[in-house]
Amino acid sequence: MTRERRRAHHALTHRSIGHQRPLELEIRIAASHAGARGISSLSVADWAKRFIDEKKRSGVRPKSIAKIGEAVNSFVATCSARKVQLMRDVTADEFHAHRDDLQTKRKNDPKTIYTKSIILKEFVRAWCDADPAEPRNPLARVRLREVRSPKQPAPPIDQLKDVVNRTLGDEREVLSILLFTGCRVGDVLRLRAADVDLKRGWITFGSTPHGDPKKHGLVRVPVHPKLLPILTARLQSRRGDELVFDNGVNSEGRQKPLPERRVNAAVARSAEAIGLPVGRRLFGLVAHSFRHGFKTYCINQGVPQFVVDAWQGHAGDGSASSMYYQLTDDESQRQMKSLTF
Repeated sequence: MTRERRRAHHALTHRSIGHQRPLELEIRIAASHAGARGISSLSVADWAKRFIDEKKRSGVRPKSIAKIGEAVNSFVATCSARKVQLMRDVTADEFHAHRDDLQTKRKNDPKTIYTKSIILKEFVRAWCDADPAEPRNPLARVRLREVRSPKQPAPPIDQLKDVVNRTLGDEREVLSILLFTGCRVGDVLRLRAADVDLKRGWITFGSTPHGDPKKHGLVRVPVHPKLLPILTARLQSRRGDELVFDNGVNSEGRQKPLPERRVNAAVARSAEAIGLPVGRRLFGLVAHSFRHGFKTYCINQGVPQFVVDAWQGHAGDGSASSMYYQLTDDESQRQMKSLTF
């Protein structure tokens, strides 16, 4: 091999490794230690366990791990029913049979089937990448048509305020933060005392290890004057790294976050009490509806969309205006105080 060809081969090798997904690279390294023979002879169930474990080690959030586990383990069951035990024997037939099963027997909606299919394509591709002896990906030619979720309604701000007023306990304060910030419910449940600056009037979402679930960064939202007394009272007994909302401590003495299902259950009880539909399938109220309602209310009240996008951690639309616009702290505070709620 000539020097030029060696350089080209070296560059190509390092480029391909550098562009691999972290999970696939980790599994490839593990495969080199375990030996190609071990990977080639893995059962579908064993690879599913390894795949999920790698996801956990890479820092994927528990809620996402649960969705991945459900998608992968149900595929394992389909393969077992079709007498396919080893990963090397998996074909596109198993994939399509599983999708049919999700639709006919499990009654999954199109969006859920699409999401699970994406997970399964990664599941199979990761195994192919981990096995040097496996030259083909049986799902490489499978093309999926993207399915978008139906647009959820944005409840009027008065309805959301009514729901908050009918809610009791910690859940009422969680909903109050959702009402006045438009953040995600998970952001509130991961909020720590150090993330709230009452003196300067800011809440910083996404500073926990997992970060913001969509942007993986920090989002700063001004504290509305009506939210200030609620946070002040709440933080009197909270310090530094302590969760603003907790559900006791675990066996190691660490705080457990308030479960999101409790917040959604509280929303459902309060919404039903005033005759509102509940749940996504009925296009009814859920905790995430506060995010939709907040954005709609702000824009209808004259707050520029660029400002609301910054508060909610949404990316711009790619236009020159959204890329050039810079929101100052003073303007952000002024826009928040202009809202009367």
